[in-house]
Amino acid sequence: MVLGGIRFDFVDGKMTSVEVKAGDFFRIPEGLAHRDTNLSPDKEAVMIVMFLGEGPMTVNVTAPQT
Repeated sequence: MVLGGIRFDFVDGKMTSVEVKAGDFFRIPEGLAHRDTNLSPDKEAVMIVMFLGEGPMTVNVTAPQT
């Protein structure tokens, strides 16, 4: 993260959330369905995203059962 903060929600056996703020690093493993949300309704969040490999960058899925 460069500016602001993002919350990543994902299912890893159970619903899990991780908050990433400016200066933090977070790796999302290939194939992990996740949702990212800006932590602040009135501040911009800026992050550097790096994709490796081939295939579609985004695959929309239905919400997981919790």
